[in-house]
Amino acid sequence: MRHLHERQLLFPALVLLVVAGVLIHGALDREQAARADLGSTDTTAAESVGADQRETSVPVRAPSGPLLSLRGDLEKTPLTYFSDYWAQLASEMGAHLLKVGATGESGLVVEPGLAVTSIVAADALMAVEARSRLKAASRETAETTENVDEATGTATDDDADVEADPWALASSGVRAIDREEGLALVEVDDGLPQFAHGDARGLASGSYVGAVTLDRAGAPSITPGYLVSAAADGSLELSFGPPASGLAAVVDLDGFLVGVTYLAPDGARAMAVDALRRKLDAMVQPEPCRAISVAQLDVGVLDLLGRRGLLIDRVVASAFAPEPSLRAGDVLIEWNGEPVNSVEGFEASYDALEAGQLVRYRVIRGRRTVAGGTVLPDAECRAEAPAVVRLARLGLEVEWRDEADAGGWIVTTVVPDGPAGLAGVAEDDRLLTVDGRAVAAGDSPRARAAVERLDTSDSPVLLSLGRGDRVTLAAITPPGL
Repeated sequence: MRHLHERQLLFPALVLLVVAGVLIHGALDREQAARADLGSTDTTAAESVGADQRETSVPVRAPSGPLLSLRGDLEKTPLTYFSDYWAQLASEMGAHLLKVGATGESGLVVEPGLAVTSIVAADALMAVEARSRLKAASRETAETTENVDEATGTATDDDADVEADPWALASSGVRAIDREEGLALVEVDDGLPQFAHGDARGLASGSYVGAVTLDRAGAPSITPGYLVSAAADGSLELSFGPPASGLAAVVDLDGFLVGVTYLAPDGARAMAVDALRRKLDAMVQPEPCRAISVAQLDVGVLDLLGRRGLLIDRVVASAFAPEPSLRAGDVLIEWNGEPVNSVEGFEASYDALEAGQLVRYRVIRGRRTVAGGTVLPDAECRAEAPAVVRLARLGLEVEWRDEADAGGWIVTTVVPDGPAGLAGVAEDDRLLTVDGRAVAAGDSPRARAAVERLDTSDSPVLLSLGRGDRVTLAAITPPGL
């Protein structure tokens, strides 16, 4: 028993000796490696100095090199270097974005000379153009009352400043607008860079993507996230929402543009590149102008008439001279010698005819059948938008709007340094009264003439203006008083 007990005590002692030996051996190896490293460093440092300084050189230990190989600008390491990686991606991709208009909305080039942006940016560009045109009209009006010494060729101060005028007449550059989609196409320099396009449908659900945009100062920023799904119609579901303003480019980890996201009038939108391309193509396609519009009739109406036909629901009267022979409310039963049964068939027949061609028709008017002919107008027959009333002397434009809540004569354009602008009149103000009298309502010629008389006033006028839910007053002094 005693021998057995001694053997049991001997085994732990052997284990301790083995462990101690391993530790001592490892320590000796590390010390030798350190000496070898120091020796090589000392040799390198000594060799780097001149021969006359070898005896006095001090050993210098070089810093250790990086443990990891350096990454490229767009190395795919979003998990290991998450914030650093997205910052690199934002910097690289931000160069492909641009700020549009005075509002600084983000946009991106879709083809040389064209960029897509939000309607807010387009409206700002068109507002600048409208003010430019109004400024030019105001100058022309003012020139009729200024004295210019034509004999000596001496010009007034205003003439000398024409070239430096920041309101010089210029095009807005807005090519097309789709207000339902919330998108606009604007003209830009041809040399601006474009994104390389990718395919969102080729990305798996959960793939990393980021939304790149520009802030107000023009610096790029990115919202990282991932793709939830890409639908067949081109719509995207992302883990993040659209930017507060402008349009954001959605890029994958390689920097390829896979879509865009933005805030449309009816809410957030996100779509793939191919879907965006289709929408932009539709925006720039010229829409066929038809001075006559038709619609399907209710079955009950057709049964009552006892004939097949289409309802003429709109006629652009200004497209016909002296006036159209067809009327809205007529039921078209024959067009160009052929019966009409569908809207698509009528539109195809209309588009196949040439401007100036005499077209025979038959319609039901009331309970009578009427036959006649009309000369097809040219392609410039779209109904014109409500024309603004330009008050060039006062430096503002107004237009009539039929909105239920905030309708009336609305100020659309103001020249900031014109009489109205200096008096405090602002765009979107609603004109309530002039010198205490209510402004004529409606867009009739009589009402427009009443508003236009403001521009011929030879004395200051006091305007009452609706601004939001408040009322303000503005005293405008016409030029020359």
